[in-house]
Amino acid sequence: MRIKLLFLGFIILNLGLKAQYAILPTPFKTVQSEGIFQYSLNHQIECYSRDSFLNASLNQWLKEEAANKVAPNKMVQTKLSLQLVGQKKWKQYLGKLLLQSSFEPGAEGYVIKIEKNSILLLAQTETALFYGFQTLKQLFQLAQIPCGEIYDKPSFAIRAWQDDISRGPIPTMGQLKEEIKRLSAYKLNYFTLYTEHVFKYQSHTDIAPNDGISSAEIMELERFAKLYHVELIANQQSFGHMEKILAKQAYSYLAEKQHILSPTQEGSYKLLADFYKEQVAAFKGKYIHINADETFGLGTEQSKHMADSMGLGNLYAYHINRIYDLLKPSGKQILMWSDIIGNYPEIKSKLPKDIILIPWAYHPANDFKPMLEPIAMSDFNFWVAPGINNWNNLYPNLEDTKTNCYNLIRDGYFFGATGVLNTSWDDDGYALFGNNWQGFIWGAELSWNAPLQTGNATQRWLSFEEAFDTQFWGIALSSTILKFAALHHGKLAKALTNEKFFEPIFPLYPEYIGDVAEVRTLAVRNELSQIYKQTDSLLSFAKKDNPSSAYLKYAIRQAQFSVDKSLFRIHYSNFLNQHYSKEKILEELDLLKGNLQNIRTDFSYLYLQENRTWWLDKNLKKLDNCYQDLEYLPKHCLINASNELTKKGREITLKAPLSENSIYYCTNECLPSFESKVYEKPIYIKENVQLSCASFASETERRNINTEVLNYHLGIGKIKKINIPYSKYNPAYSGGGPMALADGRIGDASNLSSGRWQGYSGNDLIIELDFGKATSIKELEMGFYQCTPSWVILPSELQIYESTDGQNYQLLSTLKHNIPVNSSEKIKYVFKQEFAKHKVSYIKVVAKYYGPLPAFHSSAGSASMIFADELIIK
Repeated sequence: MRIKLLFLGFIILNLGLKAQYAILPTPFKTVQSEGIFQYSLNHQIECYSRDSFLNASLNQWLKEEAANKVAPNKMVQTKLSLQLVGQKKWKQYLGKLLLQSSFEPGAEGYVIKIEKNSILLLAQTETALFYGFQTLKQLFQLAQIPCGEIYDKPSFAIRAWQDDISRGPIPTMGQLKEEIKRLSAYKLNYFTLYTEHVFKYQSHTDIAPNDGISSAEIMELERFAKLYHVELIANQQSFGHMEKILAKQAYSYLAEKQHILSPTQEGSYKLLADFYKEQVAAFKGKYIHINADETFGLGTEQSKHMADSMGLGNLYAYHINRIYDLLKPSGKQILMWSDIIGNYPEIKSKLPKDIILIPWAYHPANDFKPMLEPIAMSDFNFWVAPGINNWNNLYPNLEDTKTNCYNLIRDGYFFGATGVLNTSWDDDGYALFGNNWQGFIWGAELSWNAPLQTGNATQRWLSFEEAFDTQFWGIALSSTILKFAALHHGKLAKALTNEKFFEPIFPLYPEYIGDVAEVRTLAVRNELSQIYKQTDSLLSFAKKDNPSSAYLKYAIRQAQFSVDKSLFRIHYSNFLNQHYSKEKILEELDLLKGNLQNIRTDFSYLYLQENRTWWLDKNLKKLDNCYQDLEYLPKHCLINASNELTKKGREITLKAPLSENSIYYCTNECLPSFESKVYEKPIYIKENVQLSCASFASETERRNINTEVLNYHLGIGKIKKINIPYSKYNPAYSGGGPMALADGRIGDASNLSSGRWQGYSGNDLIIELDFGKATSIKELEMGFYQCTPSWVILPSELQIYESTDGQNYQLLSTLKHNIPVNSSEKIKYVFKQEFAKHKVSYIKVVAKYYGPLPAFHSSAGSASMIFADELIIK
């Protein structure tokens, strides 16, 4: 079809006074020449395309530009031409136009020639013409379009993105179409929806929620995506991460470790066959992603006999081969995550070679070669999967996103990866898509024009920021946004995380309180105030159709709430020490509650702008629980356990500083009631107890119950010295402070951030205990945590020494374990040593550091961590 028309010209009064091509993605090659393209009142338009959608889009764009731009004073005749040129005539045609005829554009590349009175777009395919049109639209966002030539083609044929629709929000069809429309404009061309249990299978109608994605919706989405030259990738988690399905009674017999589909059950393969049949029918594209990652606990329950006989790696390969056989008749090409293969590299020879592996890593490593090289040296085709670091965050961690995407895509390109899957995840379900655009567009930038090993990441990011401001915001906003995102690595730990936002006021970790913490927190609070004012002012000039403005402002307000809560925590500690008034504390508490109510209202509105109603109630419940934590704080009862053992035992005191009511308490798994003891004086214990207390005035009122398990042993309060400081990465890693490893409180194996574990990085952990006198001991035990994917590895061994003077130590025993480092499970292992009639004055315990993360780890070479629990002496 050929379109020829005249329309009113325009000028762009936007960003950038200097003449340059601030285009995203950055073109393969540009050649600038003298002169500037003249915006005109009269444009002659030619579009030689058979794509009716492209022609309609061109018409619509011309109308919008003519309506929105101010016309120049003088009349100039200009021409815009979009042309398809056959491959056989390509070189000759470029040579005739004095263009670089040696440029080979491939199926998606194009050439643009810009002269003072004309712009010519040339491509060999409709897809390439579509991409050239996206660049043409971006050129018209510039203040000036320099004359010159643009030669453009992609580094990767596969430039994909993933939206997680299974761990919380399920986007509306409008939102999914908006993702396709906007991200295809930055030349992404494949889209997958991470799916665990939300596809509405007709063969298993009891699995998906009512708001799940149906086959009919997928077919509709495919038709829409095809207009934008985007192909959908089928997606069904097929091994681990299936706990939501396996929790249902009808499928529970297929479960292993609650979240793994057991390879011992033929029912597992019948279920997958049913899934794949419907997925293949709905998705017409070439690929299906079976995921199959993080199979923590495989081979420990139903499949233990198989793992024992064939080996854990071979068991994993067995399952993948069964899946392969199920899908082979469909003709779909299988994609799968490669983390388990990284743990068991020997199984690569057991897998079909036409499976595409996807190594993933989301941390900001400088070098991903150790992870990628073994895959590159095998016979497998592979993609790489960076992450935009949106998960568990109020706002994406752009610094980590910048480094992770750049380095992983750079190294993937170097080793011959054929595609990039840019990922977002909604791990904790409290997630909004509206602030994800910048991370995905950065991924699109690098997927189209991959960085070389000699590239400069900082300079590339700076150029990207300028172009992103021009094309996405229409204003110079990136510097302000980066100040905000930089709080991820700022003075206040985890300031932009969901964890920090929802964190209860208690416990009062040592790093959270004190004068230094107050100065630091006030500084961040003032910085956030300035950032919000600048953002609010600048956004009034942003593009009106921008999808992110409201979400950015909302994220800043959430961060302000987190910081205000941190400041309240400090003031509450000051109040306990009689340095802050009760009236001020209660006033601050009311302000926090009011701000949180406004945040709840706005979250609900923004959530429904993007998502179906599914999971909204879960997120609102989180916000309501956070509110209740504040609402009932005045009745909170504090439990203080002395670190000194006396003849009476260990002293326990209770206090409810803001309550006028009596404190009731009880021990050993009961709940406080009017029948419980009234606290009047210190309690003394000489055994392990579970103590619960609450302050209340009536039997019917809601009680804010505080419960602690307190272990009694000879080592309490006896720590003399620890050789290295604990990690400051997360305040919870203090474990409760300097005496945390001898305070009678035990760590929870399911929660690294419980505030009971003490974390150390990069060294042996050496603890010395001083008993004050020769003391008879019968047993020593100490627990440690391992979760290798989280960088936490058990000590290689535990050495126990004794001394009479605290200076000269003799080795008593060395304890080892047989837990493999490549286990992906969360493990608490307790070293235990018994003694027969032994007296000691000093004990030294050395937990030997495992060393850097092993070669199979996605962060190989980085320092691993030791997570230590209570050192118990009996």
